[in-house]
Amino acid sequence: MGCVPLSSGFTSGDLLQYAIRLRRRPAIAYPVLVAAIAAATLTRWLLDGQVVAGPFVTYYPIIIIAALIGGFWTGLVSISVCAVLGWYVFLSAASPLLLETLTASTLLLFFALSLLNVALVTIVNNALIRLSEQERNVRSLVEALPSGVMVINNQGIIAHVNAAAERVFGYPRNDLIGMPALSLVPDRFRVKHRRGFAAYLENPEARGLGRDREFKGKRRDGSEVSIEVGLTPIERSGKRAVVATVIDISERIRAREQETLLTQELQHRTQNLFAVIQAIVGRTLVGELSLNDAKQQLTARLNALAGAHNALTRTAWEGVSLAKLLERELGGIAPNAIAVTGCDILVSPSAAQQFALIFHELATNAFKYGALSLPSGRIAVSGLIKESAETKQFIFRWAECGGPLVPKPARKGFGSSILIEAAQQFGMIVGADFEPRGLIYSLVVPVEDIEASVGQVVPFVRGVAEQSTPTPT
Repeated sequence: MGCVPLSSGFTSGDLLQYAIRLRRRPAIAYPVLVAAIAAATLTRWLLDGQVVAGPFVTYYPIIIIAALIGGFWTGLVSISVCAVLGWYVFLSAASPLLLETLTASTLLLFFALSLLNVALVTIVNNALIRLSEQERNVRSLVEALPSGVMVINNQGIIAHVNAAAERVFGYPRNDLIGMPALSLVPDRFRVKHRRGFAAYLENPEARGLGRDREFKGKRRDGSEVSIEVGLTPIERSGKRAVVATVIDISERIRAREQETLLTQELQHRTQNLFAVIQAIVGRTLVGELSLNDAKQQLTARLNALAGAHNALTRTAWEGVSLAKLLERELGGIAPNAIAVTGCDILVSPSAAQQFALIFHELATNAFKYGALSLPSGRIAVSGLIKESAETKQFIFRWAECGGPLVPKPARKGFGSSILIEAAQQFGMIVGADFEPRGLIYSLVVPVEDIEASVGQVVPFVRGVAEQSTPTPT
């Protein structure tokens, strides 16, 4: 990335990194130094009196390399070794008994220059190591960021990317680097963004794109992704570039759309619920009922409606099984008194409300006047999906027997309104036959009008759906 000046030359296996690796492996570093000192001594001996002037000239590069590899103290040891070798091999041969003034001066000059070299190399070496570590840390940090990061030069070419940018656009890193940044913009926006990028380089400043309006990126497969882009200008060696941070906000947009949809749906359901409650209250309180009877009926009907809502809440309003609604109304009845078959269809929230009220009225009438008012009474509840070339229908049937004689009601109350008039709003055929043996209620409705949108059936394995009592005849 080259975010630290002069550091790009020390990040790809070059001299500094090689020296650092040797320093971390002294078992290799010190034999290398010994071999280098021996080679320098041999070179000086072979070139004696021909090219090289001075006994220590060939040792200076070795001392610098020693300081680079091992640091200050390794360089100091190398100075001492080279001084002894140089004196013994080259100086003592010329003056074997005493160190003359020239010899002493040569040694002192060698020590001084070598110490200066070691000190300078150590300072520069430590500084470069810190810079290298700093850049490596910055690279690791950028690579670990969850947001995509791209460095774009002043010609609009991508110079660096991190792993998150690869994930956002679906390209491998090697393909992204060197690619024009406009290649990641949908075709219809490229002219506009080319002008915008040129204007941005004229007056660069930190800014964000896609926060106030949706901003699109183009993935490798041609699909578009909603992104939010932050631009930060940088400058190096007099050249301008841009660091672009890219965030995939597709999930955020989907969540926002889902939130809007849920809000609208909640508003619709709330209005519908209040309309149903208003109708229940208005029709229950009409007639000659006492205040106490009206209160009991109203409470029972609202409880039936609340039960449907509770069942829907447990399924995140995706739908509820008719068998569960029946269980709520009939779950306390003796097992031999009722049989339920074929009612595992998953119905929509609006249909669940209607069926909950219908089941409540059927159960209430059965307890008060019908089959469940006598111990001998029986009820058979069945559901059947019938398909034809034109339609797919759900046939619901409630049949009572074994109860008292059932006369046809002389007047039509709110219960009859729910069973007939309200059911006709979504049913094709609605019938209530008050036969002497007991009430037979039937409802035929298109499956598509009542089935939940998830389109699945929820098995029902307990309660009233378990019973296998024969159908009353």
